[in-house]
Amino acid sequence: GYASATKTPLIIAFHGDGQRGNGTSDLELIKGDGLPAQIASDTWDPKHRFIVLAPQMTSDQRTAVNVRDFLAFAMSTYKVDPQRVYLTALSGGGGALYRYLEAYGGARIAAIVPISAVYTFEQRTCMWSDVPVWFFHGASDTTVTPGNSNVPFTDIQKCAPPPGVAPRFTEYTGVGHNAW
Repeated sequence: GYASATKTPLIIAFHGDGQRGNGTSDLELIKGDGLPAQIASDTWDPKHRFIVLAPQMTSDQRTAVNVRDFLAFAMSTYKVDPQRVYLTALSGGGGALYRYLEAYGGARIAAIVPISAVYTFEQRTCMWSDVPVWFFHGASDTTVTPGNSNVPFTDIQKCAPPPGVAPRFTEYTGVGHNAW
């Protein structure tokens, strides 16, 4: 139905460190976790219609400018509803997500879902506190400790003016790093 759709919501899914690569011969690594894994295994619910893009990045490529440029590419290439652009990140992919928000704010983003995501600790959460966010983290995560979700969750609540939508934080008891 995409060909007949006028505008479709977009999810950009940032992968973890285990899926880093060159974007060509390493691309199969993307299918290992998160939304790309659901799509590859055909477990995505077709009633939830989205364009899902998962840019493969190296650690050095996880910059605010690269995310901005990728978002511009997606918006100009696909039939994206500009009011429904969502970001999600697993583990190390949080670096790309947070760097973008801390540099450009959340004006173009409808909501974010960081899952066991690395937080950059720039203390600039009020720049994007208007973006609805639901943090997920394993309480027993020793790879990316729960503070990477708890700190921005707490900081957003302190912003003035307060966020229009209160942030949410789900911490899974007994779960380690792979909270996704």
